[in-house]
Amino acid sequence: MTRSFLLNAALIATGLSFAAVGCDDCKPDDTGSDKDIDDDGYIAEEYGGDDCDDGDPSIHPGADEVCDGKDNDCDKLVDDADDSLDLSTTSTWYADADGDGYGRPEDSTQACARPEGYVADDTDCDDTNPSYHPGGLDWLNNDIDEDCGGADATEAWDLEDAPYSVVGRIAREFLGYGMTTCDLDGDEYDDLIVTAPDGNDFHGEIGVFYGSNSSSWSTGMAITDADVYITDRGYLIGDVVACTDVDGDGHLDLVATRSECDYPSIFVESFGIVGWYGSEDDWSPTPGAPDFELSYDLGI
Repeated sequence: MTRSFLLNAALIATGLSFAAVGCDDCKPDDTGSDKDIDDDGYIAEEYGGDDCDDGDPSIHPGADEVCDGKDNDCDKLVDDADDSLDLSTTSTWYADADGDGYGRPEDSTQACARPEGYVADDTDCDDTNPSYHPGGLDWLNNDIDEDCGGADATEAWDLEDAPYSVVGRIAREFLGYGMTTCDLDGDEYDDLIVTAPDGNDFHGEIGVFYGSNSSSWSTGMAITDADVYITDRGYLIGDVVACTDVDGDGHLDLVATRSECDYPSIFVESFGIVGWYGSEDDWSPTPGAPDFELSYDLGI
């Protein structure tokens, strides 16, 4: 063997060694822990194993599936989709059938994410009526515990303690002379209807405050702040107001008294009722002429 041949062989071997050291695409040696980088005892999928995340030692086949948004046990199922989920890592959710944000304590489920129709709260005392829940308006002496306080309210609040109020501009408006509650827009929340028979310069006003917006009610509201504001420059309306299904369509309608006065003597010339039909939809904020009217001319 010549000396030049040995020298060329040595150079070639050295070059191969250098090439091996500088290889950018080479995988780790196919031996030992190089196939299990996170040292959890499971071979990575890229080497034919079944560890779906070889960068996290808590993730591997047989690991506990917990609520963290990851496939902990490598079965391609995550969190609530995995029947093997560790329920001790879940949250308790309570059924909210009436959609008021308060759940009933006797009907719960365990889950990572909130299931549809469930809430984190468990303090609803009546899950069939969205107006009945903690913090709700508890009407006096009606034998209903609307605020889930444990009993019906029997003692009137002091005015300064009221959580919300509607106030008039001047005393002669008789704000609150007519008042009732009913579900006019068909959303299962009781709406507050308040009248000021002599408001708006002796022409009367009716305000409908949607119960679904009660969380935004405050003290010192004006009747013009109502979700629906009704007034009529031609008549005095609202001495009496009521809700009833006049047209028999299954939706409550708003009915109010109306009178026509002769100013400045203020003799009542005619008297009657006016009404607006309810529906499943929100009303116009400022309804126009009544949908129906019955009147009687007093002949004065």
